[in-house]
Amino acid sequence: MTKTIKYVWNVLNGAIKTIDDDDKKKNLTISCKDFNFFKKTFNDLYYKILNDYMEESVDNLDRHKVAAVIIISILKTIDIEYNNLPKTKVLWGKQTVAVNIGLNYMCGELNKILAENGWDGEIEKFDMPNAISCNTSFEDIMIRNLVYAEDNPEWGLNPLTIAENLFLLEYITIIQRGIDFKYLSHDKKKDVKG
Repeated sequence: MTKTIKYVWNVLNGAIKTIDDDDKKKNLTISCKDFNFFKKTFNDLYYKILNDYMEESVDNLDRHKVAAVIIISILKTIDIEYNNLPKTKVLWGKQTVAVNIGLNYMCGELNKILAENGWDGEIEKFDMPNAISCNTSFEDIMIRNLVYAEDNPEWGLNPLTIAENLFLLEYITIIQRGIDFKYLSHDKKKDVKG
């Protein structure tokens, strides 16, 4: 787990440095808690899910739940504010960073499983369907819902609901790409260890 946490931390810091260039510095304020805070947040949530919500036979969380833990841990670790943002606008900064890092992690883990099972392709990103009524991408809807969840404490950030949405997104991609489900079988012992 330490390897995964360090990887995500490095990606997060790289994303912050990319955002924090001279042109954007004028308008953005970025603050990030330290690695130990991120690691504790990640581990606390990971083990809460594993110990309280999984069957005893489950040793490790799957990639969808780990990606959800990554997303929530990042949301609790960084703040991105846009100076003088009009009250009618909402900044999706940290939510966008969190979702993209979580999806990137999940895509990498999916590709490992597909390769182990002999599929010779690679998924570079997930297929994001658009809503029928408003032509909004699923990614934008996910990000927007994270903003709403943080703004409404009674809704909260539910990692199992986020994981369920990530599973469905992966499922849509697999079906869209015509990938045979035989390529998805794997030894659950290889899931990300806590």
